[in-house]
Amino acid sequence: MDKKYVYEFNEGDETMRELLGGKGANLAGMSKLGMPVPYGFTITTEACNQYYEDNETIECEYRMLGEIFVSIPKMKGQAIEYGHSETRELSFLVVHGILHLLGYDHTLGEKEEKEMFSRQELVLNEFEETRKA
Repeated sequence: MDKKYVYEFNEGDETMRELLGGKGANLAGMSKLGMPVPYGFTITTEACNQYYEDNETIECEYRMLGEIFVSIPKMKGQAIEYGHSETRELSFLVVHGILHLLGYDHTLGEKEEKEMFSRQELVLNEFEETRKA
């Protein structure tokens, strides 16, 4: 049987860290828990290592914007504090973080705050993650 080099998020879990890497295993684990993880897949660390060992390079038209880290205990506390579901609070934190990575910054002034928050609500409403979910 051929080796498997690509796993959809719903095929893995958090115990597969060595094969999928930390982020891949965490996304797979979140998917298994039923959290709102968009469809995606992970290329195994073994495939990536082999690619580099063969002196290949990855050319990509995309650029790395940064990373978003979410403290799950803090997220759960904020969900209680603000009266929403944990799903809604996690969705909010991820969307909010992505908007910051894209250059939006609500701390720069009233105009910037209004623009960022309106985009944030637009995305959350698209996924039906309203404030009192």
